[in-house]
Amino acid sequence: MKKILLYFLFFCTTLQTHAQGFSKAYTLGYRYLEFYSCILEQDTLTMYGLVVTNDSIPKFGVYLSKFDTLGNLISTHTHFQADGEKIYYSPRPSFIKTSDNGYAGFLSLGENTEGIIKFKHNGEVAFTKTIIPNQPNINYLRFLEMVEVEDGFIVTGVNAQPQLPYSVVVYKLDKKLDKILWQNTFSDPKWCLYGYAKSLKVKDKKISFIVEKSDWCKHPDDEAKWTAIEYTLDSLGNKIKEVLIPSYNKIAIYGKIDVNDSEKLYFGEKLLGVIGSNYYMKTNIIKVDSENNEIWNKIISDTSWRTSIEVGFIAKNNDFLLIGNTRAPTPILGTKYVMKDGECGVIYRYDQAGNLKWKKVD
Repeated sequence: MKKILLYFLFFCTTLQTHAQGFSKAYTLGYRYLEFYSCILEQDTLTMYGLVVTNDSIPKFGVYLSKFDTLGNLISTHTHFQADGEKIYYSPRPSFIKTSDNGYAGFLSLGENTEGIIKFKHNGEVAFTKTIIPNQPNINYLRFLEMVEVEDGFIVTGVNAQPQLPYSVVVYKLDKKLDKILWQNTFSDPKWCLYGYAKSLKVKDKKISFIVEKSDWCKHPDDEAKWTAIEYTLDSLGNKIKEVLIPSYNKIAIYGKIDVNDSEKLYFGEKLLGVIGSNYYMKTNIIKVDSENNEIWNKIISDTSWRTSIEVGFIAKNNDFLLIGNTRAPTPILGTKYVMKDGECGVIYRYDQAGNLKWKKVD
């Protein structure tokens, strides 16, 4: 995960300043450093993630670090719960700049307990609040994305209840993050709805996000179907419409880039096979028109066991920049692939026609 951190530095620097890229790794003095997200403000990069200490009984916390665009560390602030409570890993969580010139991120405080941490602009912790306390009727709960609106915050999440599939939950929080103004849950008993609600946007008081759909809990892994839907809600969380993203079999959609008013780019993973407990997956990028008709469909083909694209952007020349991590394969005992320990950061650059311009891995 340190590799992902340095590649965000590489990406943000080259994209915004046109300077030559660089590659640096950081531990910040901790045993383990997990990168979550970053925000670029002029010549300062603010990064947020998870840390694990070097203590004999490790402590789990979060950090906020500021770097200049040459990769030099400006400051670091960390937060550990006062009672020693563990802060858990959260999959691809949101981190945002707030209207008061501070920052806000998520705190996973248990399998079914979620909170928010608020930072001042200088990186000091302003406060932490538990938004969803321990829920005995929920096996699993994670906040995923957050957007600030005029009168509060919109938050998406995923939860799982006993004997029920994964569900997507959408919350409206007040401006002080003191209470939930409304919430709505979306599920489908025909699907497991492995629902990591991503690409959250609010425009003209309408809320939109993408949700993965899969029936993996009802079939063997190599027979499971994957697809995705895009929800649109009104300002009170009521569903206005849902659009099925074309069902390209065994593709998990993770994100979307709005190219223009009539074209979109979806990116995710396509399951190509399962060996033992290991998934053989490739990144799939699909460009569609306003009616979701396919313009082109590309599978990023290389020698890696699994490449996962976490975020995508449009560069100033309208190329697509896709950033994530990859694992390299090692043949063992006649099997075609097996995952190595560790991950590498990866950036792909594609043009509007779907041609790969370059790839960078470290």
